[in-house]
Amino acid sequence: MLFLNIEKDEEIDIDNLFHIGDIRSVINVNEKFYVLSNKCDKLLGYYLIEIDENNPKSKKPMFLINWKSKLDIGDAELYLIENKDRGELQLAVSYKSVHINTYNILMVNLDTKMIEYRHESYHLWEANIRSILLQNLDCIIFSQDGMFIVNLGTKSKRIIQDKAGVTWMLHPLLSCTDLLLEDSNHLLFSN
Repeated sequence: MLFLNIEKDEEIDIDNLFHIGDIRSVINVNEKFYVLSNKCDKLLGYYLIEIDENNPKSKKPMFLINWKSKLDIGDAELYLIENKDRGELQLAVSYKSVHINTYNILMVNLDTKMIEYRHESYHLWEANIRSILLQNLDCIIFSQDGMFIVNLGTKSKRIIQDKAGVTWMLHPLLSCTDLLLEDSNHLLFSN
């Protein structure tokens, strides 16, 4: 259960108020709570909800992601990314998904409320996986298969070297624009 303290004497049970369950991750950004949940109205899926911190009961929550996929998610993280080059705030949403055995990173623009791009890689549901976001916006992902890096920033490519001395070119995820849709063709996954 997730409780928000509005005043000293009053707590709100967010689970019951918004009919969500199996909360996987929560982050607070600019007087808003972003909650990644695995259930809404008793249906399995991916639900990213924006809740006003100052007045959570009076406003209906905004669903940034409302996918009724019937799939469990796990090992989830939410990270705030301040994109100074573009003057935008983004939310990095990462999780693993059962049955399809994938690890996903979605980049949600908090201004437009749209998913801008995503990364998906193979990962067994049974294996643990964790990610951390560094200050240079490299997302380091740890699993039983080792470690890999996804650059979530907008800066140009850069050369990195592993401990064996092998040189690699690290491109930002945003540079993979060959499948991006024009803004007018974006789908907004909400109510």
